[in-house]
Amino acid sequence: MPAAAVVLIAGCAQQRTSTRDTPPASSPASASALAPAGYACATARVFTQPVDAPERQQVTLGDTTAVLTGTSASDGVEPSELRGGILTITQSGRTTVTLPVTAPVTSPMVDLFILQTQTGRSKVDDETAGSLCLARFSDGAAPVAFLALTTGGAHCCFTVRAVPADGGPAVDHDFGNYAPWFREVSSGAGQLPVLVSADNAFAFQFASFAGSGPPVQLFSWGASGFTDVTRRHLDIVREDAQSYLASYNDPTEPEKLGFLAGYLADECVVGDATSAWSFIDQQRQLGRLVDLVTPTEYAVATGYEPALRQFVVAHGYCPDDLGETASQGSSPAE
Repeated sequence: MPAAAVVLIAGCAQQRTSTRDTPPASSPASASALAPAGYACATARVFTQPVDAPERQQVTLGDTTAVLTGTSASDGVEPSELRGGILTITQSGRTTVTLPVTAPVTSPMVDLFILQTQTGRSKVDDETAGSLCLARFSDGAAPVAFLALTTGGAHCCFTVRAVPADGGPAVDHDFGNYAPWFREVSSGAGQLPVLVSADNAFAFQFASFAGSGPPVQLFSWGASGFTDVTRRHLDIVREDAQSYLASYNDPTEPEKLGFLAGYLADECVVGDATSAWSFIDQQRQLGRLVDLVTPTEYAVATGYEPALRQFVVAHGYCPDDLGETASQGSSPAE
């Protein structure tokens, strides 16, 4: 790509059709109220664009368009730094937001990262994903622009800036090591978007970062800002628990204990604390609670089981009496 090339962006919408009656064409207020929940994200080449080239990401959701402009710069590794960034939001052709893009408090620079979609996560090394999305979290809700920023570390840390399209104050949320991504979830109102991340407190607990098992966290947006809605979607929590159990049982995985921590935390959230703890206790009796990468650090002899219990209880996942009534029933692995 020539150095002076402009990166043109096409938004890829993930928006569902409202099932409500179509309002009269002469009633714009009613039409706005019926705008369906959904999200749309820009595409870009955040990590492969030329340095010092004009940066432009654009995304449209319904009658709302968000545009990110600036100049690409190198953060020392990749051309993902943005200089002179401006975020502009228009609704029905009227500009409602013009906001200079500043660095989050955790970073000395504006360094863009990828805000993935559910579809994008299924692709390997998707270099066309962008940093800018628009989302509406319920039918008729005001859309919000989301901008993904990072400190530029190997896997940390990620901040998402939410900018309401109606001109409300911007809000930063620090997601730590686990970059969030958009997916749609089922609810009583149909399919709604959420941001999917994981609990940063579990990073490096009982294993290396790669072997950590952070339980899933889901976030929505509303009048009070970012809201944790994980416990409203227990099907996704169960899915996460089963994924960690599969990783624990995978003979090719040398690190086990971090995955087991994520499994237990998820199972406590869905209400299966007793059976999950029973399984872990069985694994201890079988001598399997050993990390093959650093066996002397997290072996049974160093107290993995009581340390795990204390950790998940202290972080609000499991009940205080965890393990006191655990039955020696059938194992989830059986």
